[in-house]
Amino acid sequence: MFEKELLIEKNFNSLVEDLRGLLKIESLLTEFKPESNAPFGPKLKETQEYLEGLLKRDGFTVHGQNNHYSFLEVGEGEETFAVLCHADIVPATGNWQFPPFGAVINDGKLYGRGTIDNKGPLMASYYAVKTLVEGKVKLKKKLRLIFGYDEETNMRCVQDYLKNEKMPDYSFAPDGSFPLIYGEKGHFTGEVKGSVKNDLIVEYNSGTRGNIVPDQVYCIFSKNVKSEFEQFLIDKKVKGEIIDNRYYIYGKSAHAMQPGVGFNANFPMIEFILSVDANNKIASYLEKYFLNDLKGVKLGINNSHPEFTDLTINLAIIKYDSDFLRIQFDIRYPGDFHHLVIEEKIKESFKDANFLLLEKIYISPPHLVDRNSHLVKTLESVYRNISKDPKTPIYTTGGGSYARYLKNGVSFGPVFPNDQDVVHQSDEYISLEHLKKLYQIYLESLYLLCA
Repeated sequence: MFEKELLIEKNFNSLVEDLRGLLKIESLLTEFKPESNAPFGPKLKETQEYLEGLLKRDGFTVHGQNNHYSFLEVGEGEETFAVLCHADIVPATGNWQFPPFGAVINDGKLYGRGTIDNKGPLMASYYAVKTLVEGKVKLKKKLRLIFGYDEETNMRCVQDYLKNEKMPDYSFAPDGSFPLIYGEKGHFTGEVKGSVKNDLIVEYNSGTRGNIVPDQVYCIFSKNVKSEFEQFLIDKKVKGEIIDNRYYIYGKSAHAMQPGVGFNANFPMIEFILSVDANNKIASYLEKYFLNDLKGVKLGINNSHPEFTDLTINLAIIKYDSDFLRIQFDIRYPGDFHHLVIEEKIKESFKDANFLLLEKIYISPPHLVDRNSHLVKTLESVYRNISKDPKTPIYTTGGGSYARYLKNGVSFGPVFPNDQDVVHQSDEYISLEHLKKLYQIYLESLYLLCA
């Protein structure tokens, strides 16, 4: 008899400690050298070695290729079920109560970058597979647990996986929200850049990643505007300061799929520049196409679809130095709206800014799975039985997970309805109670779908 609850209690402390070890690694992509032994940089190589070490410790054979991904496989059968997790993270920006790589447990919560996105769910999934093997459960499908190391940037890891391995018949990525996400918006990351002189702005610097709402911006100006800046901060009730001739404004970071949850620090900085230089060329273009617009109305790309929420846009990165301007934006667009339409509309909008050229950084089309499929209904049922949540509907999202690359792939957890939104934010955490519930849900799901 498979004693799931007994095994969960037996293994949970080990799960927590293995997760803490993983959280202490700053798993950031620092470079991309595809032929290297460490294609995504030294910290992600360290992450890979840590995870593969756990697999070897527990008696699993490690598979993978090109150091882009790792996986284990158990079970037998014609069909393959895959769980896809990622071990890379976004930068730990902002002010943290606890060190982002300290893996501190305080008041029943485990703090650290990646606790929710995606190291915590990864470890819960790993222990779910490990528990099936420990319980000697006979699996009727091949079950693969896949670790990717490049999800937060361009998802080259899963693309490489699909070049080398067979498409799974069914899959989920524990990288969204409960009850279940059966569709994901299309994703377009673009950049406009070019040479432009500016009499006021010497340097403009904001943003680190396209998929994060920037929580800080600084400018260096050619003249002293200290009194105007201090009055602006008071009038607009925004946070800012001047440090070593740099004028800082602070906002609130958030995931680019929900830019309204955060506060884009670029917006008040653009307004300030125009308040002291009404005809400033750079600020005027930023105002015309991006200022206070989260739906792409100013670019003419706003769009809706019955299965999705409206298109969103995040003004993510602005860099200006040595007379060169670079603006990067992240667009999440609903189904039936093609990225080529977005591209043409952006080009049309910027035609009067002939010093700026559009470059496509990342494109991924919308993804939708039948909400009445056996996969969706089974996962939804497990969630409702364990969580005791009978009402929260399954839905689609603007987020991007590995699921979008898979024919029958959905996102399943880890965020519960009404949870505090800590994804990509300061003081990211997972409660130990939450982590244990993930372990229960993923174990029961894999048991029902694979055994």
